[in-house]
Amino acid sequence: MSIDVHYQTLGDTFRIHTQRALGGGAALADVRAVLRFNAQFGATRAWQAWQAFHTHAAAAGWDRS
Repeated sequence: MSIDVHYQTLGDTFRIHTQRALGGGAALADVRAVLRFNAQFGATRAWQAWQAFHTHAAAAGWDRS
């Protein structure tokens, strides 16, 4: 996910990596923590990833669990 944030591959690649993280036991709070951590390497990139994550989460129903 950090590479996705860095290179701004926030479409399918980011969604798949997020799904794998959630499927491997990560909680939504863990994913958000990763995004906050990445802000130290570029706040704008992290913000774009934050928005993409929440768009993917809403579409997939991750935020309903």
